[in-house]
Amino acid sequence: SVAARGLGDVYKRQWYNRRCGVTEPTQRTLIFSACEFGTEFTCESGRCIPISKRCNQHKDCNDGSDEEDCNFIHIPDQYKKIQAPENSLENGVNPLPVITQITLLNIDMVDTVAMLVGLTIEIKLRWKDDRLTFANLIPEKENAIPENVVDRLWLPLDHIIHENAVIGKVHQDNIKRVYIIPSGDPIPLTGYESYEEQHYAGSENWIELLQRLRIEYDCTFNLEKFPFDQQKCEFIMKMSLPKNNSLTLREDDTSSIYNSMSKKDNQFRIEDMYTSTAQTAKETRFITTIIMRRVYNTQMLNTFLPTFLLWLLAYSTLFIRVHDFSDRFMLSLIHI
Repeated sequence: SVAARGLGDVYKRQWYNRRCGVTEPTQRTLIFSACEFGTEFTCESGRCIPISKRCNQHKDCNDGSDEEDCNFIHIPDQYKKIQAPENSLENGVNPLPVITQITLLNIDMVDTVAMLVGLTIEIKLRWKDDRLTFANLIPEKENAIPENVVDRLWLPLDHIIHENAVIGKVHQDNIKRVYIIPSGDPIPLTGYESYEEQHYAGSENWIELLQRLRIEYDCTFNLEKFPFDQQKCEFIMKMSLPKNNSLTLREDDTSSIYNSMSKKDNQFRIEDMYTSTAQTAKETRFITTIIMRRVYNTQMLNTFLPTFLLWLLAYSTLFIRVHDFSDRFMLSLIHI
Protein backbone atom coordinates (compact mmCIF):
# COMPACT_ATOMS: atom_id res chain seq x y z
CA SER A 1 0.00 0.00 0.00
CA VAL A 2 1.12 3.61 -0.47
CA ALA A 3 0.56 6.97 1.16
CA ALA A 4 0.89 10.00 -1.09
CA ARG A 5 2.83 13.12 -0.08
CA GLY A 6 2.91 16.43 -1.97
CA LEU A 7 0.58 18.64 -3.94
CA GLY A 8 -0.44 18.31 -7.59
CA ASP A 9 1.34 15.50 -9.40
CA VAL A 10 2.45 12.90 -6.90
CA TYR A 11 6.19 12.26 -7.16
CA LYS A 12 7.12 11.05 -3.66
CA ARG A 13 5.44 8.19 -1.84
CA GLN A 14 5.85 6.36 1.44
CA TRP A 15 5.72 2.64 0.73
CA TYR A 16 4.76 0.23 3.49
CA ASN A 17 5.88 -3.36 3.27
CA ARG A 18 3.30 -5.58 4.98
CA ARG A 19 4.77 -9.03 4.71
CA CYS A 20 3.21 -12.05 6.30
CA GLY A 21 4.19 -12.50 9.93
CA VAL A 22 5.38 -8.87 10.27
CA THR A 23 3.61 -7.04 13.10
CA GLU A 24 4.86 -3.54 12.22
CA PRO A 25 5.17 -2.78 8.50
CA THR A 26 8.43 -1.25 7.33
CA GLN A 27 8.31 2.15 5.65
CA ARG A 28 10.43 3.40 2.76
CA THR A 29 10.37 6.60 0.71
CA LEU A 30 10.40 6.23 -3.08
CA ILE A 31 10.72 9.20 -5.42
CA PHE A 32 9.26 9.28 -8.91
CA SER A 33 10.94 12.17 -10.69
CA ALA A 34 11.95 13.37 -14.14
CA CYS A 35 15.02 15.05 -12.62
CA GLU A 36 18.46 13.69 -13.47
CA PHE A 37 19.43 11.15 -10.83
CA GLY A 38 22.51 12.03 -8.78
CA THR A 39 22.93 15.58 -10.06
CA GLU A 40 19.51 17.18 -9.49
CA PHE A 41 17.11 17.53 -6.57
CA THR A 42 13.34 17.22 -6.98
CA CYS A 43 11.35 20.00 -5.32
CA GLU A 44 7.92 19.25 -3.84
CA SER A 45 6.45 21.05 -6.84
CA GLY A 46 8.29 18.73 -9.23
CA ARG A 47 10.81 21.38 -10.29
CA CYS A 48 14.45 20.26 -10.69
CA ILE A 49 17.39 22.16 -9.20
CA PRO A 50 21.10 21.22 -8.96
CA ILE A 51 21.60 18.84 -6.04
CA SER A 52 24.48 21.02 -4.81
CA LYS A 53 21.86 23.66 -3.91
CA ARG A 54 20.13 21.31 -1.48
CA CYS A 55 20.39 22.66 2.09
CA ASN A 56 22.60 25.63 1.14
CA GLN A 57 20.65 27.96 3.49
CA HIS A 58 18.86 29.54 0.52
CA LYS A 59 15.43 28.57 -0.80
CA ASP A 60 16.07 27.56 -4.40
CA CYS A 61 12.76 25.68 -4.71
CA ASN A 62 9.74 27.97 -4.88
CA ASP A 63 8.15 25.98 -2.06
CA GLY A 64 11.35 25.88 0.02
CA SER A 65 11.38 22.08 0.08
CA ASP A 66 15.13 22.03 -0.67
CA GLU A 67 15.74 23.42 2.83
CA GLU A 68 13.68 20.77 4.64
CA ASP A 69 15.12 17.77 6.54
CA CYS A 70 18.64 19.21 6.35
CA ASN A 71 20.87 16.89 8.35
CA PHE A 72 24.63 17.31 8.11
CA ILE A 73 25.48 14.00 9.81
CA HIS A 74 24.11 10.48 9.57
CA ILE A 75 25.02 8.54 12.73
CA PRO A 76 24.65 4.77 12.42
CA ASP A 77 22.73 2.84 15.08
CA GLN A 78 25.87 0.96 16.16
CA TYR A 79 27.82 4.19 16.76
CA LYS A 80 29.25 4.48 20.29
CA LYS A 81 30.20 7.87 21.69
CA ILE A 82 32.71 6.40 24.15
CA GLN A 83 34.58 4.54 21.40
CA ALA A 84 37.26 6.44 19.50
CA PRO A 85 37.40 6.21 15.68
CA GLU A 86 40.15 4.22 13.99
CA ASN A 87 42.40 5.14 11.10
CA SER A 88 40.72 3.05 8.41
CA LEU A 89 42.72 4.72 5.63
CA GLU A 90 45.85 3.09 7.02
CA ASN A 91 44.15 -0.17 8.00
CA GLY A 92 44.76 0.64 11.64
CA VAL A 93 48.55 0.44 11.24
CA ASN A 94 49.20 4.12 11.99
CA PRO A 95 47.49 5.99 14.85
CA LEU A 96 44.60 8.26 13.96
CA PRO A 97 45.91 11.87 13.96
CA VAL A 98 44.13 14.51 16.01
CA ILE A 99 45.55 17.76 14.59
CA THR A 100 46.02 20.22 17.46
CA GLN A 101 46.49 23.98 17.56
CA ILE A 102 46.76 26.24 20.61
CA THR A 103 46.00 29.96 20.45
CA LEU A 104 47.08 32.03 23.45
CA LEU A 105 44.43 34.70 23.94
CA ASN A 106 45.66 36.24 27.17
CA ILE A 107 47.95 35.81 30.17
CA ASP A 108 45.49 36.33 33.01
CA MET A 109 47.98 36.27 35.86
CA VAL A 110 51.52 35.29 36.84
CA ASP A 111 52.08 34.51 40.53
CA THR A 112 55.80 34.05 41.16
CA VAL A 113 55.20 33.38 44.87
CA ALA A 114 52.68 30.55 44.43
CA MET A 115 54.38 29.64 41.11
CA LEU A 116 51.21 29.71 39.06
CA VAL A 117 50.35 30.96 35.57
CA GLY A 118 46.78 31.69 34.48
CA LEU A 119 46.00 31.58 30.76
CA THR A 120 43.05 32.04 28.45
CA ILE A 121 43.55 29.77 25.44
CA GLU A 122 41.61 28.45 22.48
CA ILE A 123 42.10 24.82 21.51
CA LYS A 124 41.45 23.73 17.93
CA LEU A 125 41.22 19.99 17.23
CA ARG A 126 40.67 18.31 13.85
CA TRP A 127 40.10 14.62 13.21
CA LYS A 128 38.25 12.20 10.91
CA ASP A 129 35.64 9.61 11.91
CA ASP A 130 35.06 6.87 9.33
CA ARG A 131 31.93 5.69 11.14
CA LEU A 132 30.02 8.82 10.12
CA THR A 133 28.51 9.93 6.83
CA PHE A 134 28.06 13.62 6.12
CA ALA A 135 25.39 15.16 3.90
CA ASN A 136 24.51 18.46 2.26
CA LEU A 137 27.86 20.10 2.99
CA ILE A 138 28.50 23.58 1.67
CA PRO A 139 31.92 23.57 -0.05
CA GLU A 140 34.68 25.87 1.21
CA LYS A 141 32.73 26.67 4.35
CA GLU A 142 32.63 25.60 7.97
CA ASN A 143 29.41 23.60 8.29
CA ALA A 144 28.26 24.00 11.90
CA ILE A 145 26.99 20.87 13.67
CA PRO A 146 23.91 21.45 15.89
CA GLU A 147 24.50 21.16 19.61
CA ASN A 148 22.09 18.24 20.03
CA VAL A 149 24.09 16.27 17.45
CA VAL A 150 27.45 17.27 18.97
CA ASP A 151 26.37 15.66 22.24
CA ARG A 152 26.14 12.30 20.44
CA LEU A 153 29.64 12.40 18.91
CA TRP A 154 33.01 11.19 20.14
CA LEU A 155 35.06 14.32 20.86
CA PRO A 156 38.78 14.20 21.69
CA LEU A 157 38.43 17.17 24.06
CA ASP A 158 36.30 15.00 26.39
CA HIS A 159 39.30 12.69 26.85
CA ILE A 160 42.08 15.28 27.22
CA ILE A 161 43.70 15.75 30.63
CA HIS A 162 45.61 18.95 31.48
CA GLU A 163 48.32 17.21 33.42
CA ASN A 164 49.96 20.11 35.28
CA ALA A 165 46.84 22.24 35.69
CA VAL A 166 45.68 23.15 39.19
CA ILE A 167 42.80 20.92 40.28
CA GLY A 168 39.50 22.76 39.93
CA LYS A 169 41.05 25.56 37.85
CA VAL A 170 40.12 24.34 34.35
CA HIS A 171 37.10 26.32 33.15
CA GLN A 172 35.58 25.75 29.70
CA ASP A 173 33.54 28.30 27.81
CA ASN A 174 29.87 27.33 27.67
CA ILE A 175 29.93 27.47 23.87
CA LYS A 176 31.59 24.57 22.07
CA ARG A 177 31.88 25.09 18.32
CA VAL A 178 32.07 21.99 16.14
CA TYR A 179 32.20 22.09 12.34
CA ILE A 180 32.55 19.81 9.34
CA ILE A 181 35.28 20.98 6.96
CA PRO A 182 34.65 19.57 3.45
CA SER A 183 37.84 18.17 1.95
CA GLY A 184 36.64 15.18 -0.08
CA ASP A 185 34.36 14.71 -3.09
CA PRO A 186 30.74 13.54 -2.70
CA ILE A 187 30.01 9.82 -2.74
CA PRO A 188 28.08 8.68 -5.85
CA LEU A 189 24.44 7.95 -5.00
CA THR A 190 23.29 4.33 -5.20
CA GLY A 191 19.54 4.88 -5.52
CA TYR A 192 18.76 3.40 -2.11
CA GLU A 193 18.93 6.74 -0.28
CA SER A 194 15.75 8.06 1.34
CA TYR A 195 16.53 11.62 0.25
CA GLU A 196 18.11 13.20 -2.78
CA GLU A 197 21.23 14.66 -1.23
CA GLN A 198 24.99 14.57 -1.56
CA HIS A 199 26.81 12.26 0.83
CA TYR A 200 30.42 12.55 2.00
CA ALA A 201 32.59 9.89 3.63
CA GLY A 202 33.61 10.56 7.22
CA SER A 203 37.06 9.13 6.48
CA GLU A 204 37.77 11.91 3.94
CA ASN A 205 36.34 15.03 5.62
CA TRP A 206 37.50 16.77 8.77
CA ILE A 207 35.57 17.45 11.96
CA GLU A 208 36.87 20.57 13.70
CA LEU A 209 36.28 21.61 17.31
CA LEU A 210 37.00 25.02 18.85
CA GLN A 211 36.90 25.51 22.61
CA ARG A 212 38.02 28.40 24.82
CA LEU A 213 39.36 27.66 28.29
CA ARG A 214 40.70 29.52 31.31
CA ILE A 215 43.30 27.43 33.10
CA GLU A 216 45.76 27.87 35.93
CA TYR A 217 48.98 25.86 35.58
CA ASP A 218 51.85 25.07 37.91
CA CYS A 219 55.16 26.54 36.74
CA THR A 220 58.52 26.50 38.52
CA PHE A 221 60.17 29.94 38.40
CA ASN A 222 63.89 30.59 38.66
CA LEU A 223 64.31 34.05 40.24
CA GLU A 224 68.10 34.18 40.53
CA LYS A 225 68.38 36.93 37.90
CA PHE A 226 65.38 38.98 39.06
CA PRO A 227 64.34 41.47 37.66
CA PHE A 228 66.16 40.53 34.45
CA ASP A 229 64.96 36.93 34.51
CA GLN A 230 63.46 34.76 31.78
CA GLN A 231 61.00 32.00 32.65
CA LYS A 232 60.07 28.80 30.81
CA CYS A 233 56.70 27.19 31.47
CA GLU A 234 55.35 23.97 29.96
CA PHE A 235 51.66 23.12 29.74
CA ILE A 236 50.86 19.48 29.05
CA MET A 237 47.74 17.98 27.49
CA LYS A 238 47.53 14.19 27.32
CA MET A 239 45.13 11.47 26.25
CA SER A 240 45.12 7.90 27.49
CA LEU A 241 44.76 5.54 24.53
CA PRO A 242 41.98 2.91 24.47
CA LYS A 243 44.21 0.75 22.29
CA ASN A 244 47.97 0.77 21.87
CA ASN A 245 49.01 3.57 19.49
CA SER A 246 45.41 4.09 18.36
CA LEU A 247 45.50 7.92 18.46
CA THR A 248 48.10 10.65 18.36
CA LEU A 249 47.93 14.37 19.17
CA ARG A 250 49.75 15.87 16.21
CA GLU A 251 50.97 19.42 15.62
CA ASP A 252 49.23 21.56 13.00
CA ASP A 253 51.25 23.45 10.40
CA THR A 254 50.83 26.44 12.73
CA SER A 255 50.53 24.65 16.05
CA SER A 256 50.73 27.74 18.30
CA ILE A 257 49.52 31.30 17.82
CA TYR A 258 50.24 34.30 20.04
CA ASN A 259 50.86 38.05 19.86
CA SER A 260 54.02 39.06 21.66
CA MET A 261 52.84 42.65 22.20
CA SER A 262 49.24 42.27 23.30
CA LYS A 263 49.40 38.96 25.15
CA LYS A 264 51.13 40.00 28.33
CA ASP A 265 50.42 40.98 31.90
CA ASN A 266 52.14 43.74 33.88
CA GLN A 267 55.12 41.55 34.80
CA PHE A 268 56.06 39.53 31.72
CA ARG A 269 55.99 39.60 27.96
CA ILE A 270 56.12 36.54 25.71
CA GLU A 271 59.44 35.91 24.02
CA ASP A 272 58.45 32.69 22.26
CA MET A 273 55.84 29.95 22.18
CA TYR A 274 56.23 26.54 20.59
CA THR A 275 54.80 23.02 20.80
CA SER A 276 56.04 19.44 20.79
CA THR A 277 54.52 15.99 21.06
CA ALA A 278 55.39 12.75 22.83
CA GLN A 279 53.93 9.32 22.18
CA THR A 280 53.93 6.04 24.06
CA ALA A 281 51.85 2.92 23.57
CA LYS A 282 49.46 3.99 26.34
CA GLU A 283 49.20 7.76 25.97
CA THR A 284 49.83 10.70 23.66
CA ARG A 285 50.98 14.15 24.82
CA PHE A 286 50.87 17.66 23.38
CA ILE A 287 53.25 20.03 25.14
CA THR A 288 53.03 23.82 24.82
CA THR A 289 56.09 25.77 25.96
CA ILE A 290 55.96 29.51 26.66
CA ILE A 291 59.10 31.60 27.15
CA MET A 292 58.39 34.76 29.15
CA ARG A 293 60.77 37.62 29.87
CA ARG A 294 60.12 39.93 32.78
CA VAL A 295 59.28 43.55 31.96
CA TYR A 296 62.06 45.00 34.12
CA ASN A 297 60.95 48.62 33.51
CA THR A 298 57.76 47.88 35.40
CA GLN A 299 59.69 46.31 38.27
CA MET A 300 62.05 49.28 38.42
CA LEU A 301 59.17 51.75 38.61
CA ASN A 302 56.95 49.75 40.99
CA THR A 303 59.57 48.21 43.30
CA PHE A 304 63.07 49.66 43.10
CA LEU A 305 62.16 53.34 42.66
CA PRO A 306 59.72 53.48 45.63
CA THR A 307 62.28 51.59 47.73
CA PHE A 308 64.98 54.08 46.78
CA LEU A 309 62.72 57.03 47.62
CA LEU A 310 61.93 55.55 51.03
CA TRP A 311 65.64 55.05 51.64
CA LEU A 312 66.31 58.66 50.56
CA LEU A 313 63.59 59.89 52.91
CA ALA A 314 65.04 57.91 55.79
CA TYR A 315 68.53 59.21 55.05
CA SER A 316 67.29 62.80 54.90
CA THR A 317 66.11 62.57 58.50
CA LEU A 318 69.76 62.71 59.55
CA PHE A 319 69.78 66.37 58.51
CA ILE A 320 66.62 67.42 60.33
CA ARG A 321 67.13 70.06 63.02
CA VAL A 322 65.93 68.92 66.39
CA HIS A 323 64.28 72.18 67.44
CA ASP A 324 61.82 72.17 64.44
CA PHE A 325 61.78 68.39 63.84
CA SER A 326 58.01 68.02 63.94
CA ASP A 327 57.21 70.64 61.30
CA ARG A 328 59.88 69.60 58.80
CA PHE A 329 59.18 65.85 59.15
CA MET A 330 55.43 66.22 58.61
CA LEU A 331 56.04 68.48 55.59
CA SER A 332 58.28 65.85 53.99
CA LEU A 333 55.73 63.06 54.45
CA ILE A 334 52.99 65.18 52.88
CA HIS A 335 55.15 65.94 49.84
CA ILE A 336 56.10 62.25 49.38
